[in-house]
Amino acid sequence: MNRRIEYPIGPSGRSKVRTKPGPKLSRDANDKLMAALLWWIARDKTLPEYTRAPNYYDAILKWHNQLSLDDANLCAIVHDIYIRPGWGERAAKQYADKLPPVPKPPVSVK
Repeated sequence: MNRRIEYPIGPSGRSKVRTKPGPKLSRDANDKLMAALLWWIARDKTLPEYTRAPNYYDAILKWHNQLSLDDANLCAIVHDIYIRPGWGERAAKQYADKLPPVPKPPVSVK
C-alpha cells in the first residue's frame, strides 16, 4: 500500500517517482473511531476479524502503540464514551476526531 509521489526534476520537467511506505492515513472521524475501538484485535491473531484484514489490524495496533500518553488516554476515553448508555457514537466521534490520523480501513472492515 505505497503511495506514489512525483517530484519534478530539472528544466526538462521530467519527474522522479518516489513511494511513501506504509498505509494511507485518514483524518475522518469515523475511521478514527473505528481504530480507537478495534486496535486490540491484532493482539490475538486467531480472531476471525483479524484474518479478514491482518494488515489493517497490525497497522492500527502499531498506530496505537506509537500514540503519546495523552492520545492513548483520549483513545480510552473514546471507548468509554462509546459504551456509556446515553452518550453513544455521536459523542465518541467528536472526541475521536481529536486523535491523530489513522490507517485507512479496507472495504472488508467497514
